[in-house]
This record gives sequence, C-alpha cells and structure tokens, in this order.
Amino acid sequence: AAGTSGDKTGNFHVSGDGYNMNGPAADYNGSFTLSATAAPADLSVTAFAPYPLYATPLNHTGPAPFYALLINDGGNLTDSVNCQFYAFPGGFNDTKVVPRPFGTSEVKVIASDLFTPDDIGSYDALVNVTFVGDANNLDNKDSAKFDITANHFAGNDGDTTGALALGLTSPGTLAMRVDLLEADTMTIANVIFNRPVAGARARVVVFPYDTATNMAGAQITASSIVTLGSGAQSINFAINQILPRGSYLIGVEQID
Repeated sequence: AAGTSGDKTGNFHVSGDGYNMNGPAADYNGSFTLSATAAPADLSVTAFAPYPLYATPLNHTGPAPFYALLINDGGNLTDSVNCQFYAFPGGFNDTKVVPRPFGTSEVKVIASDLFTPDDIGSYDALVNVTFVGDANNLDNKDSAKFDITANHFAGNDGDTTGALALGLTSPGTLAMRVDLLEADTMTIANVIFNRPVAGARARVVVFPYDTATNMAGAQITASSIVTLGSGAQSINFAINQILPRGSYLIGVEQID
C-alpha cells in the first residue's frame, strides 16, 4: 500500500493433491521478504575486438569499433555509468555512456569510436564498466586479443544482396564484396562446398563493383572450371590477377 516502509515478510502455504504418493510432498510452506531498498544494478561485460575471426594486413585494414556486450543481472540501473574502451599497444581510449533505462536481465551492445591499428602485430582490447553502485565489480572488466597480420589480402565488407544465387534451375553466381585499400594481386580464391552435387561444374569470377550505383561492371577475370566431387570439399581456384584499389565482387559461378 502507499506509504508502506521497511522490509516486509510474507508467508505462504502451497497444498496439492495426494496422487503421487511416492513423489514430492503435496504441501509446502515458505516465506519471502520484500526489501524496502531496490536491488542494485549488477553489470557484467564481454569484450569483442574488431577482427576476432581473421586478420588483414595493415594497408588493407579499415577502421573498426570495439564492442562491449553488457548484461544486467541486478536491479534497474539508475546512475550514470561510463563504458571505457582501450587498446594496447597504442593510446586508443574512448568513453561511451551506458544507455538507460537498463533493467533486470536486459542486454545492451555498445560500440566504441573507430579504431585503426598502428602496425602489424598483436593487440589487446580492454573494456571497463566498473562503478561504485554495482552489486559485483568482479565481472565488469574483460579483454580480447586480436592480430593484424599479413596473411589476408582483402577486408570483407559483407555479402552482396540482389539477384545472385547458386543452385538455381539455371546457372547463377553467388558473390561476396571485398574492398582493397591498395592494389594487390589475387592468386587464390578458396571455396568450401558443404553439399555439392557430384559432377557439377563451377569456377570463380571477379567483377568490379561500383559502390555509388551498387552495380557490377564487366567481368575482369575467371579461374579454370572445376568439376565437383561428392561430399564436402575445399577447393582452391587459381587466379593470377592484379586488382587496383577499389571494390570487387568475388563470385562462385555455377556452370551447370
């Protein structure tokens, strides 16, 4: 009721039937307490680095943010709390305010400003959301390691959309967009076929991609045609093609 103050205790009694005589007791008694003070917020954090799955050489690395996955395992967050991002080596330091309202069992993802690595090598990303009012400050920091190496030639900018498909009733192409920040030579396109049809033929094709019009240009080059076997298989399609700085569609073409 309005005006109630202080902790309140309630008792309960649950009575069921006696059908399952060998099971749990049919009656159960207990009590509970309603606290006069709201439960404090309890934020836990998981850090995600910008390149967790693959590395790219420095001259093909576009800036990317760090991410913090926050979970509130306590009461509503009422105070203003900052989420801090760091990267080592280097002096990257960014602060974002944790959005509110932030209730019990809610999940929020916070992105930092864009980060550009200074050099090839290993990095540590650190995220910190520690604050005085947290119920448990032991799970408010997390780190993630990532590498910038020289073993990939292009940054994946996401799959293209539109009339591109593989496995239609007529031949088609399934393509992925990649962006080159400097000229490079494409030598191999590796394709993993999960459930190929034995005897089907395929090749890899390369098209220029106009990011302003979202249109593909004339085909630049293509690999030799490969006849697929049965069962999952990984195939390296050999291509020797110098590609200037720009955007491209690297596709798998279904011949028949």
